[in-house]
Amino acid sequence: MLRARAADAGLPAERITAHSLRAGHATTAFQAGVHLDGIAAQTRHKDLSVLAHSLHPSPRSTDEHDQP
Repeated sequence: MLRARAADAGLPAERITAHSLRAGHATTAFQAGVHLDGIAAQTRHKDLSVLAHSLHPSPRSTDEHDQP
C-alpha cells in the first residue's frame, strides 16, 4: 500500500519503504533542532546509536547551512 501511494504521488515507489520514512522523519526532526531523546521517543528507538545511524542529511540541506 505504501508504494502504491508513493507511485500515485509521482514519487519513485521503489525507493519508498517504511524504513526510509522513519529515517526521513528522524533526520528532519534532528535538522529542526529536536533532541535525540525526543526523536527516539517518537520513533521508538531504544538505542540512540542506532538512531544516530538513521540520520541522513541531504546534500541540499547541508549546502543551505553553509551559505551566509
